[in-house]
Amino acid sequence: MEERKTLPGGGWLAMRREGPRAMFEAVRPNDQKGLYKVWLRGSSGNKFLLGTLMPQGGKLRLGRTLSVSELEQAGCWPEFQAECVLAFSFSDQQERSWYCEQHPERLF
Repeated sequence: MEERKTLPGGGWLAMRREGPRAMFEAVRPNDQKGLYKVWLRGSSGNKFLLGTLMPQGGKLRLGRTLSVSELEQAGCWPEFQAECVLAFSFSDQQERSWYCEQHPERLF
């Protein structure tokens, strides 16, 4: 059985469970604005990074397989919401000069 959720800003996230594993596929339009990350948010507010969407076939796509127990430990199973956020803007970087990043974890 496949469950599909609409991603804010366009696109969708599909989840299919096969035994102890959950398979995820996310697709959104490629607006050329930057790098997008998909997050799962559990009912208690916990967040889990599903991954970064990559260009493929004119769209941005992500495929990931996780264990259900890993999602349970993260508080994102069986109920969760999906978020897709612009994590790195291409246009912001074109307008800036070199600088020292005070929070290098933002780059990953």
